[in-house]
Amino acid sequence: MAQLRAAISSSRVVNVHGPLGVGKSWLVRRVPGATILDPHELAGWRDRTAGPLVVDNVDGADVREAVLAWCDAREPASMVIVSRTRLPVGPGLPAKSTRAIAVSPLDDVSLDAIVEVFGRHPAEDGAAALRLAGGLPGLAAAAVRAIDTGTSGSAVGAIADAIGTEILTRLARELPGRRWQQSLRLLAAVGAADESLLGCGPELFTALAGLSVVRRTEVGLSLVEPIRTVLAAAYEWRRPESFEAARARASAYRRNRLAQANERTTRAALVEQCIYLDAAAPVRKTLFPAVLDHGVVGQAASADAEGIAQLMRQWSERSGFDRKRTAALVERWLADGVSAFHVIRDGAGELRGVTRLDPIDAGRVDGIEPLLQQHTDDVLERFGDGLLLGAAFGVDRGAHAQILRYTLAAATKVGRLVVSTTNPDYQELVQRLRFTTHGTVRDDIYRCGRTAEIYSNDFTGRAGIRWAAALSDATAATAEPTAPTELAAVMQHLDDPIGLAASPLLASTVTPTVGRLQEWVREAVAELATSPDPVQAESGQILVGYFLRPSATHRQVATRMHLSRATYFRRLQSGLTALAARFDAAEAQVHSNMRSGGESPRRPDRYQG
Repeated sequence: MAQLRAAISSSRVVNVHGPLGVGKSWLVRRVPGATILDPHELAGWRDRTAGPLVVDNVDGADVREAVLAWCDAREPASMVIVSRTRLPVGPGLPAKSTRAIAVSPLDDVSLDAIVEVFGRHPAEDGAAALRLAGGLPGLAAAAVRAIDTGTSGSAVGAIADAIGTEILTRLARELPGRRWQQSLRLLAAVGAADESLLGCGPELFTALAGLSVVRRTEVGLSLVEPIRTVLAAAYEWRRPESFEAARARASAYRRNRLAQANERTTRAALVEQCIYLDAAAPVRKTLFPAVLDHGVVGQAASADAEGIAQLMRQWSERSGFDRKRTAALVERWLADGVSAFHVIRDGAGELRGVTRLDPIDAGRVDGIEPLLQQHTDDVLERFGDGLLLGAAFGVDRGAHAQILRYTLAAATKVGRLVVSTTNPDYQELVQRLRFTTHGTVRDDIYRCGRTAEIYSNDFTGRAGIRWAAALSDATAATAEPTAPTELAAVMQHLDDPIGLAASPLLASTVTPTVGRLQEWVREAVAELATSPDPVQAESGQILVGYFLRPSATHRQVATRMHLSRATYFRRLQSGLTALAARFDAAEAQVHSNMRSGGESPRRPDRYQG
């Protein structure tokens, strides 16, 4: 309030802006001597009062333009404009005489805060429902009214419906009518939607995009939090079968898009949507809480070093780490520069969260070896060019979620992520995300009584498709089966690393490097050639004779094995098909391990922690 009064006394026009339900109207109605009008009342207003003129509910493109035009023509001496989005400086709002004041949500609306602001106290069991409000007092008030009129505080869906009704009523000031409301509920249910997924025409899609609570993203429109969570919960309560059907349809649509997408930013957005739609409820609660994002996440600058150190001290204290041990590790990290740190910066420039993402590279082994220990060499070999997550921290649940989503997006863009964590909550999170478990490290890194566990995930190519299928409990067969011709192409270039570099099989977790691809093919062919089944053995021997022995022609191999031309080519095709089936079986085993949290079946001796 003091900030608003100071702005009114020093500026001709003050724009009070903030999200729906944050308490803007409550605030300006307490300005002494203010005259408060709705936009439609401006045209007939002639009074000249000593106090400021407050125009509330300046939302929607047409309303904003009309109010700014009025302001430009009248040039009032003292005016407060209340809007959900910050108004642009220009005609009617000259930069020299205009002040913008942002009203931010509370960190988390508590029962005490509700009592202080609204003078009423809901039933004790309403705390969970109040968290739906995401720090927005106006939405919390709607929850309080629902509880006070008899709705059980534990009936979160019913309370969400009451809050949702309030939200839709307020949004009607921006977009009159009702036909858009069901589309908005559907958008909340599926997380984000393009025009096809939303199933609406271009005119309605454009209208929805203009709402103050809707944002354009890489994969379509999306609602801001906590509006999305509230409307989704209300939709599920009202029409549970329709809700589940919409999410199932969206899940299949997103996984199909993921199989086709190549652009990194698009793939990262699609992976986030797969998690929103298909991950277990505790994962969704952690990664998508009903709170607004704090600001923008990006790579740290050198000036952030002290702020990073402060956040890392909080991380250490909350994690129960030995202070000196952790400080020494962080000091070593910062001595190498801040390029591996990424931070959340709020509107005031304050740091609200941090993550450390080390590129997995032999040149950075000093920084990653303490976190990986005996797993270091294997991680360097298998996950080169990926990222190692060594620390992630947010000052509250909103910042925590935002930094974790950013971490997953960054990992998706480079392809692979390795996680080293002692935190039981993080361990449960990555297990529920179907990451592969590699065991523990030998030493207690942080002297906290818990040894770190190592996890990994591959978001690339067919591996990423299988991972998304595992999240949704869909069959691993959603990825296309390996074609026998892909194995034939590999064997034709088996001793040519440059030729193998273009193989699509390198996108698999089974054969992530050229060396492992060569090794796997040789072992698989040898096993096929020594099979107790005489037909399979003959097929394997043909593969050995033609592909693994240089300068042998089809005719020479067939003659050597006393086979007719027709039989020879049948056996050759049978061998390639069997090899492709073995490859898919190996991938299916990895897929199974990702679901169960077990160890990789390949080279288990490398993963004994």
